Amino acid sequence: MPASSEIAGLLAVQRAFAAAVLGGPAAAAPLLDQLRGPPEQSLRRLAAYHRNVVGNRIAALRATYPGLVARLATSDGEAAFDELACRFALSHDGRCGDLNDYGEGFADWLQSTPAAAANPWLPELARLEWEVQTAWSAADCAPFDFAALAAVPAERHGELRFRLAPAFRMRGSPWPLAELWSGVAPASLAPQQQWLWVVRPADLVNVVTVSAAEFAFIAALTTQATLAEAIEKALLTDERFDVGNTLVRVAGLGLLATFTISGESA
Repeated sequence: MPASSEIAGLLAVQRAFAAAVLGGPAAAAPLLDQLRGPPEQSLRRLAAYHRNVVGNRIAALRATYPGLVARLATSDGEAAFDELACRFALSHDGRCGDLNDYGEGFADWLQSTPAAAANPWLPELARLEWEVQTAWSAADCAPFDFAALAAVPAERHGELRFRLAPAFRMRGSPWPLAELWSGVAPASLAPQQQWLWVVRPADLVNVVTVSAAEFAFIAALTTQATLAEAIEKALLTDERFDVGNTLVRVAGLGLLATFTISGESA
């Protein structure tokens, strides 16, 4: 078994290597005397690792945030997103080796940048695009059993509790995110409250706008409120809320996974 001093030494080398790969040639000095070959050769090799790691992270961010890429290219030039992505990539490691999962904290990081000060909708759009990304990779669920739902006695409908599909996401925003996400927002943006569902019917992820009452209704269902309780929440938002039409829309968008009746086991 290696001595503790050897383990500590190996760990130090690994950390120095990681710092050199991420930080580039400027961060490589502590490692050079531990590498074989001329320092110039070691620097070239480390620089290649650096370009590969940072480049892959930037590419992953571009794939996850295409709306930001397009919008920033229009307002600030083609390189605007890559400059932000590079700064994020140099300061944020991934939580796992799957680059599809890289960039979860990008929206929060953007919040404190000059780009967000000039475009306050920027972090909001990033949060929506991250939710779209996670909806793509969310678990599938079996088709909803509408026959079983139809067999529930009418007098017990209010006791129903629904579990929503794993891919479902929801977001309220003071900006017109649906238009930003779809690329049809005007060049000059004004605040506009929106209530959004991120849905994945079949194999397609989409962002749909809903009313405040529909949003409140589904928000209640996500907390395992009964159907009666969710309707009450929606009616407090809008007394004209139509539960029938909303349930038809919810079913059509594939939001429902399963249901139980209050007081009964699943």
